Order: sequence, then structure tokens, then C-alpha cells
Amino acid sequence: MLSPVAWLAISWLGAAVVMMLLWVWSSRSRSSVDAARAGCTALTGALAVVYATQLDGMVGRRLAIASMVASWCAWRLVYIVYARMFVEGSPEGSATPTRERPGRVSPLASFQAFAAVAVVLSLPALVASTNGDPDFSLLELAGAALWLAAFAGASTADRQLLHFRSDPEHAGQVCAVGLWKYSRHPDAFCDSLLWTSIALFACASPWGIATIASPLVVLFLIFRRAGIRAADEELLQKFGGVYAAYRDTTSAFIPWPPKTAAHVETAPSSAGSPASPASPAPSSTEAP
Repeated sequence: MLSPVAWLAISWLGAAVVMMLLWVWSSRSRSSVDAARAGCTALTGALAVVYATQLDGMVGRRLAIASMVASWCAWRLVYIVYARMFVEGSPEGSATPTRERPGRVSPLASFQAFAAVAVVLSLPALVASTNGDPDFSLLELAGAALWLAAFAGASTADRQLLHFRSDPEHAGQVCAVGLWKYSRHPDAFCDSLLWTSIALFACASPWGIATIASPLVVLFLIFRRAGIRAADEELLQKFGGVYAAYRDTTSAFIPWPPKTAAHVETAPSSAGSPASPASPAPSSTEAP
């Protein structure tokens, strides 16, 4: 039986090869699908399933951790494909961990970076799948409970955004309904909670402390690389002063009651129109 370190090395090598081939394909086909993003998501789920089926930890624990990781990956893949094919071509504005700017093919280095991300995100599955303890710990139960809440929140936010954008009457409007009324990026917030819950589950296993790397990478991607800042800039260019008003009244990340007009200082937006409080009702207009 291979050691966890050997599994980690093999996983990284395999992920690197897969992402290189995916880069070659996407460079030739100029596919509209965010290949790096989708490839990273698929690899993460695939690695979790491989660990669960090939390692010798307690069966229930292997099934649980593989389900937690693979379910998120499957949902994200469905969201990417559905948004690309049926809802205005791309899920712009999303700040989810594996987001990549649409409309361009990333260089090979970016694809390889996503390969490394997939290995790190699947690390909790590797660690938990080696744990042969016959009983679940309280830490694992707490992690599973947090995962259920986080997955429900992330999927709800995605569905609300897709439903809003698929309605022709909402064309050119800022989505500020449901969870989006309380956070500009509720999907990213719930994703960060989800990966925290997965790491929490894995922390009950030997070497589980290493799995903290997974939520840390997720937070880095959300806040630094093509995350909240890039999504806000993209949406500000698309919606102008309307989005500036929404930005000024709505929490960027952690869901929080929106500010009222009395608490928002009126200032010219970067698009040249005066900012006004964003309304959750579908009455906003696009600019441009």
C-alpha cells in the first residue's frame, strides 16, 4: 500500500499531465468553456473518489469525505456548463474559488497552477481516507453539519442568481434578491465555509492539521486571484452607477443586512452617474 506522501506525488503528477493536455485542447479549440476552471473542479472530485476507493480507512469515513468533496465539484461543473450554455454565455460576477476570467485561454502556467490547486483541495479526502478509526468523532460530525449548511447556502445562491439572470425582464439589472441582498458574493462566502467544514472533518484524522491548507487556498483565490475585486470591477464596468450603489450598500463577503440610504454617503460613481441605494426589487436599469 502506497504511503500518503506517495499518493500526493502521484496525484500532482497526474493532475499536471491532465491539465497540460487540457491546455493543448483549449488552445486549439478556443472553447468558450472555462477549461482551467472546469478541469480543476473535475480533478478535485476525481482525486477524492480515487482516494476513497483505493485507501484503507474506515468505509463510512471514506464515503462521507468523497461525497462532501465530489458533490461540490459536481454542482460547480453543472453550474459552469449551464451558465455558459443557457444564461447569457458566462457566469460573470462570480467570485467562487475556481473562477477564471471568461473569453480567454489561460497560459500553461495558469493551468498548472490549477492542477496544484486541485491536489491541495483534495488533500482532506486523502487524509481522511487513511483514518481507520471505526467511529466518527464529534469533530467529524460538526464538520459534516457545517458542510450541509454551507452546501445548501452555496447551491441556493447559485440558483437564485441563475433564476434572476435567466428572466428576460431582468436583463441589465443587478441581482439583489435572496442571499444576494445581504452579500455581493454569497456563493463565495458559502464556498469558503464548505471547504472549512471539509478541513474540519479531516482534522480528526492523523495529519489532519495539514488540510487547513485547503480553505486557506480557497480564501486566497477568493480575495486575491480573480476573486471579489476582479468580479466587482467587471460588474462595475457592466452596470456602472447601479452596481456602485449596490456595492456601497451591500456587504462584500459576509452576509449582513444592507445599509440604508441614510448610512450611504452620496458620491459620483466611477461610471460618472450619481450613486443611489440599490434596491432588491427588479427595478434597476443597466448602465451600460
